[in-house]
Amino acid sequence: MSVGKFMSQRIYGSQIIKVVKQRCQPHLSFFNERLITIILFQPPEGLTDRQMLAQYNAAVTSTNQKVKTFEFLGCSVDRKELNAETSSSQFARILNDAANNRGSIGIIVQNPIPKSKLKSKLELIPPGLDIDGINQNSIFEASATSEAISRLVSDFAKVGDRLAVVGSMGFVGSGVIKLLQSSEMEIIELDRGKGDTDTQIKQGVRDADLVVTATGKANLIQPDYLKPEHKLVIDAAFIPQSDGTILGDISKDAYDIPEYLTPVPGGVGPTQMAVLLERIMKVAQIEIQPWNYHSCILEPLKEGRAAEISYRYDDYAANVTAKGLAGAKEIALNALESGVESKQVAQMLIDHNAAYQELVTRSSALQAQKIIIAKAQAELTALKKGRSEEIKSPQLDQDRGRSQ
Repeated sequence: MSVGKFMSQRIYGSQIIKVVKQRCQPHLSFFNERLITIILFQPPEGLTDRQMLAQYNAAVTSTNQKVKTFEFLGCSVDRKELNAETSSSQFARILNDAANNRGSIGIIVQNPIPKSKLKSKLELIPPGLDIDGINQNSIFEASATSEAISRLVSDFAKVGDRLAVVGSMGFVGSGVIKLLQSSEMEIIELDRGKGDTDTQIKQGVRDADLVVTATGKANLIQPDYLKPEHKLVIDAAFIPQSDGTILGDISKDAYDIPEYLTPVPGGVGPTQMAVLLERIMKVAQIEIQPWNYHSCILEPLKEGRAAEISYRYDDYAANVTAKGLAGAKEIALNALESGVESKQVAQMLIDHNAAYQELVTRSSALQAQKIIIAKAQAELTALKKGRSEEIKSPQLDQDRGRSQ
């Protein structure tokens, strides 16, 4: 019996933005008199399309997050919420005013934008102030969301991996493809807009090693789309519901399937904010080290987990002697409730106890306990060498023969 898998590892953007804020901290005084303008639109009167309404609601949440992020820098944030009936001349005047402000360091226009004639005015944003990459001539190749996603993908991908991008024709999905098109991955572009059926999307996702989904269609990706072999699944959607809950493209029933997953909420959103902070630094010509998930988050986390595993095993070994296997099992069950770092070792300990119960029926309790403790010690040695993924629970067939 192999060690059970409890859940996918979650990638929380709060961990990433914390690192970036620490790197920005020495430079905050520069931003005291700087201005960032954020423009969002109210939904058109009478709009009933639930998916579009969700996008407008998501824009409000995103704007609030951006205001909070930029205020950390000490910037002034000019938040402008415009009526859907705003004329193109009014919109142009607002953009020009922001662009001509001597303290301006960034201009963001939130999607969705209600009219095509308004979209044509986006070119008035100077390329150096277009920090969210909404225009083709921006100094940034794609949106901050697309960059956040592409960097996470790059941290997990290997040469020859297949990446499925669901919503490949959208603003975020197309940006991810643009940023990764020169990588040594095969990109599978999936979008209903180019005629892909749900069956084709499902198959494309299952054929991939990594998955990005950015459609804004709640629960599009069901559990049977995903597999444990998926290294990383990124959900870029943020879909507010009338009851106050937030959904993503991925059904929450599928959350425990892939190896790593960005949850909604809490995954891509804060990671996007981390990218925007880095972009503001670039506009200000301040150099900071870019975040990297493996070096900034995963490696320190593994070091902490190794220490936790070592502690739990040492604790187990001591209590096996003091309290017997029943007491050790109780410790293991308690460990299951104490965080991700303990869950793998806790399952091992429970497996050891299950093995012990089988052995004790065929041998003396003392002999069975010696066998299980020897197994635990061997696994502890392997865990401390960083090979936890190779660990298996006790091989009962061989030990049963010894104990008879």
